[in-house]
Amino acid sequence: MRLKNEGCITIDGIQTHLKGLPPALRRKKRYIAFEVYSDGDIDGNRLFRAISETMLSLFGELKFLGLELKHFDGKRGILKCYREALKDVKFGLNLVDRVDERRIAIRILGVSGTIKSCMRKFLRR
Repeated sequence: MRLKNEGCITIDGIQTHLKGLPPALRRKKRYIAFEVYSDGDIDGNRLFRAISETMLSLFGELKFLGLELKHFDGKRGILKCYREALKDVKFGLNLVDRVDERRIAIRILGVSGTIKSCMRKFLRR
């Protein structure tokens, strides 16, 4: 049984249902597949911290917003960002050269619109 006002809010006396945004209004995401070259395995949390610090120092919080490490196996990973920030995120990834005291290099393998296609195209080798 559904309550009468369940999922509703009232603004200026007008009652509105809370629903998700339609697809045309949602922010588009992109998934960047990358490979890390280093002497040994890198911890994903430390790598993401290094990427975050680089992005924040270069572009500020607006470009960093929505950045998320979706997958990382020690050598290859997938980073999620918003489509508007894609060019800046790719630029920032190329500038990350250290995780803690270990020197690294990041090579971008490709960009995709879904995690599934990103895994299929770039990480299944």
